[in-house]
Amino acid sequence: MTNFPGGIQASPVVGANHFGWKYKAFRAPRAWFVDGVSGADGSEGSDPESALATPGRAVALASAYDVIYVLDKGFDISSGDPTPYRETATAGNLVITYAKNNLALVGVPHNIHDLFGLQIKAALTLTTPILSVYAPLVAIENLDFNGTGDALARGNIYLYSNDATHAAENCSVFNCHIRNGKGVAGVASQGGGVVIQGGWYNSIIGNRFENCRCGIYIVSAAGTVKGTRIEYNTFTGDITLIDCDVYMNTGGSNIVTQTTIIGNKFCHDVGSYGYNKYISVKGDGGCLGNYFAHLAVEAKADGADIVVPLIFRMAGNFDEAGIILRTA
Repeated sequence: MTNFPGGIQASPVVGANHFGWKYKAFRAPRAWFVDGVSGADGSEGSDPESALATPGRAVALASAYDVIYVLDKGFDISSGDPTPYRETATAGNLVITYAKNNLALVGVPHNIHDLFGLQIKAALTLTTPILSVYAPLVAIENLDFNGTGDALARGNIYLYSNDATHAAENCSVFNCHIRNGKGVAGVASQGGGVVIQGGWYNSIIGNRFENCRCGIYIVSAAGTVKGTRIEYNTFTGDITLIDCDVYMNTGGSNIVTQTTIIGNKFCHDVGSYGYNKYISVKGDGGCLGNYFAHLAVEAKADGADIVVPLIFRMAGNFDEAGIILRTA
């Protein structure tokens, strides 16, 4: 375990007994290890001493219920940035398919509290998401997704659900650093940090969104989006690069429903790139106990810093001037 200082104890460890006797009758879950400095993609990958070199190889080898542990690669002094995992520029290079449901992708930084050190970066010519998830019950934890310099049409992380083979539901993105999600210039509704298209009960909790054109984009074009939890995240960055932090969009007969936006911190002034909003709501749910850095934030159905319909509950939100009240 010497290559993984602090060990996997800092992250959830999954063993054969964790899933109960029914699953043990099929196959015990496996752990895969990725070490971009000392590993090799021709290795077995089953322990830190025979680690793989890239997350892409680990995802390709993994099966349902497995856990992938990714070690950071250290710091590149010449660029002033962590040395990234940078997969080859092929379409959908990190793809978790439906067959890999219940998979966990977990970062293990040397300093477990500094996620800036564990970076998965978009290849320069990549125009698809850094990570695409089409499977249910996938957990993504302790990773830095960086889309710098790229025009990512679908965001850094893409959760997609519309049929039996594309069902990103009950997935979680937790304690990640999600930055420079470009999307399409000047259009908040086209990608960014995390894109959720269809799917029920996905959770985006405890992450840091930085310089994302759109932090979280939720669209129901592929199916109703229900029960999304957006909780205890931090949104920050250069306001000239930000359109909207949370953007919801309905499509056809499908809806966005039961969304909760709770306890988030919007640490920048209102975005100024094009759309100029903190949150744009379509559907129902609740916006509760959030902090907004802008002075005198407006919340109303149209043309405000928070675009929110009457059916969307608001309570306990505040800015530098105090409690934010919805206006007509």
